[in-house]
Amino acid sequence: PIIGAMPALAITMSRRPNASTVLSTSAFNASFDEMLAAMAIVWVADTAAYFSGRAFGRHKLAPLVSPGKTWEGVYGAWIAVALYAMALVPYASEAGFRGPVTAPAIALWVVFAVLLASVSVVGDLFESLLKRHAGVKDSGALLPGHGGILDRIDALLAAMPIAALAAQAFLARWAQLPQDALAEAIAENEAEDRAFLAEVKAEAAALSSAAR
Repeated sequence: PIIGAMPALAITMSRRPNASTVLSTSAFNASFDEMLAAMAIVWVADTAAYFSGRAFGRHKLAPLVSPGKTWEGVYGAWIAVALYAMALVPYASEAGFRGPVTAPAIALWVVFAVLLASVSVVGDLFESLLKRHAGVKDSGALLPGHGGILDRIDALLAAMPIAALAAQAFLARWAQLPQDALAEAIAENEAEDRAFLAEVKAEAAALSSAAR
């Protein structure tokens, strides 16, 4: 029975995916892109804060918690994240945003990105505070020279939940395909279903006649 089912399985797998599969794949791709974009906000903020702090750092942000961080680094992170957010505006519809891309909407998006970068800085400081209380320099020894895994993901741990909630609240995740493309995909798959069933019935009838 397994060998006999293999041709049918091959035919089924070779058929074009149905509309629900198309929608699921599109939604997954969009969600993955949104996740990378949100993570990039944290990475851009972290990188810009490091270089701007080294170049212009004069005023300590939290000397008792993390002496290396400066306000100038934070300002550099804000500027870099604002520019990054502006660069993402042309891709708003691809990310699932269905509202009009107006100046207030763009301003709100940039402010949100800057706030998300600020949350990532707070997450970084909180992890440094935990290490201070524990009396250790690094959070682990798995990544030598990087302070441990927690040092690499502390900002992400603080920022990503907020980014996920914002994505659920403001992005229309269910309609990643235009309605005309969705209707066309459904019609094509219904036609293929009818043709596939007709083929199966014809083969069954031929086998029944041969058996007689």
